[in-house]
Amino acid sequence: MASDIENLTEKTKNLSIDSVYDTNWCHMPDDIKLECIGKMELSERSSLRCTAKAERSLVDSQKIKFTEGLLWGCYDFIGSLENE
Repeated sequence: MASDIENLTEKTKNLSIDSVYDTNWCHMPDDIKLECIGKMELSERSSLRCTAKAERSLVDSQKIKFTEGLLWGCYDFIGSLENE
């Protein structure tokens, strides 16, 4: 039992805790970014879109699928558009 614990502690000391990837988002190629954007929800895409012009154009170039939505607004505003 004691030797098992010693073996486990030795193995955990040897584990690397450094990050596997040493790349920032801005250094990634556009095709990888597009793959990531394709898996994002609407709120995540909206946040990414606000970060920079390059990201905005990438987000805008991707279609998004959604099944339902809700639109609301001010009746006076809609009425003023119809009367003009």
